[in-house]
Amino acid sequence: MGSRSISSFVNGVTRPVSALEFKDALDAACRPQFPTATWYRDRPLALAVSGGLDSMALTHLAVELSRSIPQFRVAGYPVTSVLGLIIDHGLREGSAEEAMKVAAAIRDIGAAPSIKTLKWGQLVKHGIVPADLSNVESMARKLRYWYLGKSLRNLGAPVLLLGHHEDDQHETVLMRLLGGHSYRGLRGMQPVNDMPETQGLYGVHKSGLIADQQSTRPSVRFRPTQREQKRLRNIFREEHRQVPVDTSTRQPVGTSAFHDNVYLGDDPRVPYLRPVNTEGGGICVVRPLLGFSKDRLRATLEARGLSWFEDHTNADQTLTMRNAVRHIVRDHTLPKALQKESILALSQKARKRVEHEEAEARRLLTREGVAKNFDPCAGTLIIDLPSMRTKRRKRRDRLAGARAEARKPRQKLIAALALRQLIDFVTPETNLPPPSAMGNVVMRLFPELRPSSDPAPPRPTAFGIAGVLFEPIVRPDSVRWFLSRAPYTSKQNLPNFFHDWRIAGEAPPTPDQKAACPPAPPSPPRGWHSMKMRRLWDGRFWFSIDSTVRERFHVRPYDTTHARAFKRRLLPHQLARMEELLKHYAPGKVRTTLPALYLADHDAPMTLEGVGNLTLISLPTLRIQLPGTEEWIRCNCTYKKVDTGLLRHPKRATSGQHEDAWNYHMMSTSRRIRVRRLSKRNKNSRRL
Repeated sequence: MGSRSISSFVNGVTRPVSALEFKDALDAACRPQFPTATWYRDRPLALAVSGGLDSMALTHLAVELSRSIPQFRVAGYPVTSVLGLIIDHGLREGSAEEAMKVAAAIRDIGAAPSIKTLKWGQLVKHGIVPADLSNVESMARKLRYWYLGKSLRNLGAPVLLLGHHEDDQHETVLMRLLGGHSYRGLRGMQPVNDMPETQGLYGVHKSGLIADQQSTRPSVRFRPTQREQKRLRNIFREEHRQVPVDTSTRQPVGTSAFHDNVYLGDDPRVPYLRPVNTEGGGICVVRPLLGFSKDRLRATLEARGLSWFEDHTNADQTLTMRNAVRHIVRDHTLPKALQKESILALSQKARKRVEHEEAEARRLLTREGVAKNFDPCAGTLIIDLPSMRTKRRKRRDRLAGARAEARKPRQKLIAALALRQLIDFVTPETNLPPPSAMGNVVMRLFPELRPSSDPAPPRPTAFGIAGVLFEPIVRPDSVRWFLSRAPYTSKQNLPNFFHDWRIAGEAPPTPDQKAACPPAPPSPPRGWHSMKMRRLWDGRFWFSIDSTVRERFHVRPYDTTHARAFKRRLLPHQLARMEELLKHYAPGKVRTTLPALYLADHDAPMTLEGVGNLTLISLPTLRIQLPGTEEWIRCNCTYKKVDTGLLRHPKRATSGQHEDAWNYHMMSTSRRIRVRRLSKRNKNSRRL
């Protein structure tokens, strides 16, 4: 890597990128993380800096924006400083010196540098040279994002800015065209994404909001400020004075009259269980320079007299696919359909198409009120799928059947996208199945979308996909589906994580030591010790354990073998409540997927494989714990981040069902008369 001189690139035609242009692009790509929040704490703005042209231009624009507009906001957070994170991969000689040069360069620009060196100790310990591995790029990518995620979490930065630009987008779409991707892959790089390669890292991967709100210094608040509360009280008081209320003629308005306040009712036969909190937050990766060409970024640095560093490996066209594509684009004249303007237009068209499809699938779920009951304690969801059959026309049409068949491919796609959003509530997997792989699932759940030439659909039966078990709930007039975590198979490794506080204390005695010495009494507790960060279990639950004893604890699935001794030690009312909760919230094999807290023997080995004899002491999501153990062990859990905006939506009424419409009670008398007349007219037309 060497510094590139400036004089050879002086260009008086290309216009540099201004700070206001950069701010507009940043605001368009990075919306407020919590739109309903009333206050955000100041946070630093983090950049991933490699020293290249794009990252140096990104650093300069961010610093210039912070100087011209103090306290400008990114994702809703006021920015106090600009940080440049430099990753030293350590794969070649001199990489540390190069990282120091980049740090000095961005320090001169005005950003605070921070160098992180990747650790390859496990490979070197086994005599493996990381640079000689065939998958060294993918391994370096995972380590790079993992280190960046931990650094951002420690710094409190909510987003990470990357310097990908318009030319990088052109190369990415060309490579995906060569790979045979569909239009969903031809969107290219997205302006904003969740941080990749960080699953299981709390506070980085779709998590962190619950712990932040429980801390003494939360970074965001949702409660209205005192000034806002005072203003609202004055408004309500003034309205009450101006509009006298006649209680003798006023009709009661039910909660169904309000769109955002739907009362679902409580079933007295179901025991109440306070749901666990669902997570939110996380760190996003933002690419604000996708709308700027490389020439404009170069002109930006030239206009300020700034230099950058060139990586000599980028010139080797045989090293990577991207280098080869970059060589073809730079040194050859491509057909017009493959040139940058055409490819970027194709990418934008594909992006809009996908956005419209996703929005249509979401409207289907909210309009029909598909998600009926989501239980984060057991990780289950009950859905009531609508019919995808189109309404018949009033007049007979000989082409109606052909039109219905022509609509089915589009309806299948929308149904697959809607099912992916529902599967995300329950699945333990990070990546959802693509829509192209969900054809059989759509045929099972929407039999009306089967080809008309196919035989009658079979009776609904249970099936699984993406770690989710679909079980039918057959009703006289419809079929609902119960979604739960698929049971673990005998060949599958059970999800298990442990925390061993004995490592900080004394090692357990050996068999010879135990035989020679009498058993010592247990030492008194020395206060609570807590895990530094919550850990992800089975891709669904985040756990943290607090204890006063130095023992080894495991979180594993609920096991009926250990449950026998657990039930015998419960008090009678605890046992009765446990049986009742399992019956209603975790029926059948669902209970085998519940997380349970186990205590290992003090003599268990201090290894990853060592488990030893386990004792079930708690079912954290059901809040059932052995009596007396709460004095020395606490287990807190939260559910993964889900789209709660799909919940608590009643099915919207159609014409002729105005009595159930949420706004019927808010209509004037004349409008009610018109609605009733219209519904009668529609009924008469259907009879004809």
